[in-house]
Amino acid sequence: MAIEKVGIYRKWLGPVPKDKNGKLIPESEWPRKRRHRWIARWYGTNGQRYGKVFEKRKEAQEYASELYKRVRLGKADRPQKVTLHEFRVEHEQVMKGQVAYGTIQEHRRALQLFENFIGGSIVLSRIKPRHAEAFVADRLASHEVSIGTCRLMHPNFIRMSLCRRSVLTELKNAVR
Repeated sequence: MAIEKVGIYRKWLGPVPKDKNGKLIPESEWPRKRRHRWIARWYGTNGQRYGKVFEKRKEAQEYASELYKRVRLGKADRPQKVTLHEFRVEHEQVMKGQVAYGTIQEHRRALQLFENFIGGSIVLSRIKPRHAEAFVADRLASHEVSIGTCRLMHPNFIRMSLCRRSVLTELKNAVR
């Protein structure tokens, strides 16, 4: 189960207690005067909320750390199969309002070029660094793009170190 956050909350049991005058006690006094358990809650990759109830807070925290540990060890849910085209469309929608309009346009342009190069129907998990390196090499060989543009486009595909290695290789070959 892939999770980003596990929340630990009180789960109140029974009705809100009343004071001597029959009025409901204020919420600030609930932890001391109202029965409760502790619940660890999280969302799965399918969007469904899950939870597990514990007697003590420490037990809930230990369970949450176990969930995190399983994810870190690679026992998380497998992500949905998303094509490059679906990713590009979703990326444009998600990034609106988070980054500048020009940045979104740069991302869209770079992803469209990559999609045209490799094909929009390829599943993201099947894209390897060598695909990105081949794309950058193709763009540099076509003289349609400069090395500076390559550095701007490349972080969308693979880590910058691979881009630098690819660009440096191209530069060394051009100088020799």
